[in-house]
Amino acid sequence: LGIQLSKLSRDLISLLGKTEFEEFNSRYLNPTCKYIENMISNLPPFFANDICGTLVNYILNASYEFEKECLSVGECSMRIFVLGLDVFLKILLSVTHSDMTKLDIFFGQQQTKQYCNFLTSYLNIALQKMKAIKSLHLEVIMPRDVPVFKNVKNLSKLEEFTFNGCSDDDLKNLFSMGAQLSKLDVRGSFSITDNSIEHILKFKSLKYLNVRQTCISEKGLMKLMEGMKELSRTSYWDMDT
Repeated sequence: LGIQLSKLSRDLISLLGKTEFEEFNSRYLNPTCKYIENMISNLPPFFANDICGTLVNYILNASYEFEKECLSVGECSMRIFVLGLDVFLKILLSVTHSDMTKLDIFFGQQQTKQYCNFLTSYLNIALQKMKAIKSLHLEVIMPRDVPVFKNVKNLSKLEEFTFNGCSDDDLKNLFSMGAQLSKLDVRGSFSITDNSIEHILKFKSLKYLNVRQTCISEKGLMKLMEGMKELSRTSYWDMDT
């Protein structure tokens, strides 16, 4: 199904140059997304995480291949590139089940800033749709100046957060959105600095913390460990010391 939806997205994009945009939306894209969304909504909630999560990653990989082709000389116009990403965005949202409690995105390739903005647009809309999300795992290489969370208002159900491209601002925003983290893994995040310490210490339910290969200083690590003494004895700290 993931391969079929990826191909469907590309087939839809091929129609962009043959029809007016308004006609394309009303005649092709919107009905297709509505059909997919209805199909996904009929999934039993306990299947939503595995099936929808797999579909999301299939479509993301297809959108990445589309971007690579567009960046090749003469492959497509900027208009088709921008509208094509919009097609992928709407297909992605169509396969995102509102009852998903877990989202894992594995995307190790280096992306352009424009593609990262596309990815964060999906995340921000999807996280508002997934009202009960408990676990978010992002293996994504992001530029430092592209914030992951822009318009998400409430992540009060979020308990586990893993992101190897996290920034100080991302952690600040996570707390302000009400996340009650028991697991925080930001290893490999070079945009995590001593400025994150005050935000990390606000997560009073933490049982697991991984800050390896970040830019937190030795002095910052000592401050972090001192501040975490109040946590449960079951806490596990994984940090460079």
